[in-house]
Amino acid sequence: MLFSSVSFMFLFAPIVVGMNCLLQMNGKSNAWWLITASVIYYGLAQINALPVFLISVGVNFLLSRHIEKKGMLFFGVVFNLLFLGYFKYTNFLIDNVNSFFKTDFEAVKMLLPLGISFFTFVQIAYLVDLTRGTAKKMSFSEYLLFVSFFPQISAGPIVSYAKMIPQYHSTENRLSWQKAYAALILFIIGFTKKKLADNYAFFANELFDGGKNSFAWAWLGTIGYTFQLYFDFSGYCDMGMAVAKMLNISLPVNFDSPYKANSIQDFWRRWHITLSLWLRDYLYIPLGGSRKGLARTVLNYFIVFLLGGFWHGAGWTFVVWGAMHGTALGIHRVWKMLNRPLPKIFGVVLTFLFVHLTWVFFRSQNIEQGMSVVSAMFSPTDLSLPKWGYIRKYVFQCFGGMVCVFAAPNSMQIFESVNAGKKIFYFALCLIFLGLFLTVQANSSPAFLYFKF
Repeated sequence: MLFSSVSFMFLFAPIVVGMNCLLQMNGKSNAWWLITASVIYYGLAQINALPVFLISVGVNFLLSRHIEKKGMLFFGVVFNLLFLGYFKYTNFLIDNVNSFFKTDFEAVKMLLPLGISFFTFVQIAYLVDLTRGTAKKMSFSEYLLFVSFFPQISAGPIVSYAKMIPQYHSTENRLSWQKAYAALILFIIGFTKKKLADNYAFFANELFDGGKNSFAWAWLGTIGYTFQLYFDFSGYCDMGMAVAKMLNISLPVNFDSPYKANSIQDFWRRWHITLSLWLRDYLYIPLGGSRKGLARTVLNYFIVFLLGGFWHGAGWTFVVWGAMHGTALGIHRVWKMLNRPLPKIFGVVLTFLFVHLTWVFFRSQNIEQGMSVVSAMFSPTDLSLPKWGYIRKYVFQCFGGMVCVFAAPNSMQIFESVNAGKKIFYFALCLIFLGLFLTVQANSSPAFLYFKF
């Protein structure tokens, strides 16, 4: 990777936004400029994977042009799943064949293309939407921009035709100072989250990679990963959304204070929202949804999240994670039928603890490690504590981030309020986030070292 994603956002995004403003001020189309910027982004991020990405785009575009032919949708879905499977799951399959049949096949050396899970799901959805009549055929330039738009290609959200294409054609919106100011605050919040994630990562890495498996380290490491994942993923989404808004494009919201959820169903309405909607629209509903009785509904939940877990990564730990969520959603469905809602605060605590527990397997290198960590979490036999130096350097900043998660408005609420003109209070709130960032920076590397070339 020539540039880290964050480096690109800092160094290249201002150029893209500036040129886009000049084009719009002169009444010229910005489509090819955005396409060029997106392709350059992908090339700088992972030049060896650019041909793979363009092959995927080219094949799917040709499929979309002839989607009305018999069997074309089936062929398109199979092609995309095999394409994704080859790059993401080949070595997983080889490892399991070797383990089960005692063979000795060598792993295939290959590069996992940037964003392949995201752009594959985007293109499957478009082919399905064409057959449903909820999308129209696009020119190649439209299609390339739709799939490759750089603020969302590497980490989502998963975009749809209905939400994105009208925006690319709109000539009404122009970037105002108010919107630019709000987007800048959103970008700062996202970057602060990314830096906070580095602090949480210390504890997660010490537990899962460093072998520190005492009772205290088990809780510090798992809580560290729970918040590392959220701050890292949502932080990058915030930064991408901020850049997109400066380009007069509104990407779908992907996170809505997920750790404030009061049930597992509520969690999946707040966490990785576009993935939840994709699984609902293109897998859960086609399987029958909730239309075929309770038993079938519970089974559908389990199947959807089993496959959703496998989509996240090539490992049995992801399957276990998905199975846990699918089972929890089935139990929640049955509980709702009893019409005995839990007190909200109890629901929030219970949901957070369950989600926290499932992240253990999501992060673990294998199921055995996941079980070992869970065992350490609930077996207070080894009470050795981390060194004070670790606590002084990381815990206070991590605690500040956790307070923000549970007590502060989320990033999109702040953006909307600032964009609506409520500047003074939210400017102060932004300074708090900036203060957190500066505190973290003081205990890590100088800012310029964060740019990795």
